Amino acid sequence: MYSIRYGVQHQLFEREDVDVWSILKEIEAFDLPSILNKLPIDAGIKHVFEDLLSYRSQGNKLVESESFKEKITSQRKSAERGGRSMNSNIYLLESKFYQDFSFCNDNYIICDNNRFSQTLYHNVIIGILNSHVTPAVKSGKYFFYFFT
Repeated sequence: MYSIRYGVQHQLFEREDVDVWSILKEIEAFDLPSILNKLPIDAGIKHVFEDLLSYRSQGNKLVESESFKEKITSQRKSAERGGRSMNSNIYLLESKFYQDFSFCNDNYIICDNNRFSQTLYHNVIIGILNSHVTPAVKSGKYFFYFFT
């Protein structure tokens, strides 16, 4: 509801032919936790929705993405000093992004204008950039890995 409310406010604020404030009041009247409790759905599915409403699932993904981003940055710094290592941190980081992005798209969840998603996107971008510029040794020569 937060995403919808601020999306509406941002998109329609300048329009004179639309009463933005009445739309925002209607949006704010919805009590999603109460609606969720009344739905006749399985407890496991209800728990997933509760995590979404409390941003718990996004917060967990954000913490994991931060960890992967830091590992990739550390690998780049190590490789620049002459060390080398290969692992799957960039793939795990991208996987976290795709899981979140696909879930939101498949379920029509607006999330790209909240701080959690923006920080997740930022971590993925930093991770990809650091992965791209990480030198690796092959036959005594340095070359760059490009993961796309």
